[in-house]
Amino acid sequence: MIRRRLSYVMAGAADGRRPTLRGIARDRSAMVFIAVALVGLCAVLVHPIAQRLELRRLSYESSTWPRVRGVVLDGRDRWSSSPRSGKSYWPTIDYRYSVGGTTFEGDRVSFRSSYSRSEAEAAVARYPAGSAVTVWYRPGDPRRSVLEPDTWNGGRALSALLPIAIAVTALALFCVALLLLVSRPRQ
Repeated sequence: MIRRRLSYVMAGAADGRRPTLRGIARDRSAMVFIAVALVGLCAVLVHPIAQRLELRRLSYESSTWPRVRGVVLDGRDRWSSSPRSGKSYWPTIDYRYSVGGTTFEGDRVSFRSSYSRSEAEAAVARYPAGSAVTVWYRPGDPRRSVLEPDTWNGGRALSALLPIAIAVTALALFCVALLLLVSRPRQ
């Protein structure tokens, strides 16, 4: 299928000629394939970037949230595994707090994007069951809370993903614009 889609490239390579950008751009099926592939790559990159940006925003915002006293109910670390990134750990501290006479329960320790195993275990050890804690809660939505505000640490991943996503998006837009330009009927 790729061979058929990129027929101009393959034809040029078979007889020793180098394919040109103009030739690839005139092959509409190749340009559609390239544009769709780049748009798909952009879509795949958007989710982790958006997730990290939201964590960063909430982390910075949380330092200005109001505080109340709470009590720790339980603590444990949990992990997930993926072939790409290996094991990832998060501390989960169940705690209870009251805002305006309404009782809420939370489990977020921080807005960090990841922990090492030892960091997750240390966070669980800092909050033993029954201990008193300070809970920062979001003013408009007191169900959203955190024990350690302003602790975001996803800078390296975001620093790598954001320029890649911008470059891929720019390339996808260039391919679509080129496709539209070449597809325009001549007068």
